[in-house]
Amino acid sequence: IISIMRMDKIRNDNKEKERLKEFLKFKGIGQTKFEAAAGLPRGYVNNIRRSITPEKLLTICLYFPDLNQVWLKTGEGEMTKDTHLSLKAQVEELKRDK
Repeated sequence: IISIMRMDKIRNDNKEKERLKEFLKFKGIGQTKFEAAAGLPRGYVNNIRRSITPEKLLTICLYFPDLNQVWLKTGEGEMTKDTHLSLKAQVEELKRDK
């Protein structure tokens, strides 16, 4: 029973890593290329054990702004954000503030 519980915990702990790999596959980017583009150490993706630290998440999202952070952390929502709509919404907000 303990080993079954441990395996479930390992599977749950690797959800963020699996979602990140899914995003990379969707983007057509290899792990090594992704790590280099985001300034992460080589092998970072394979070495994710439990979750992505807030600092690394910020770094990843700076280089890949279309990645939905909520989806990556929780699996909820869409994988990608429509960055065009986000920018458009920001422009509209600036226009209203004038």
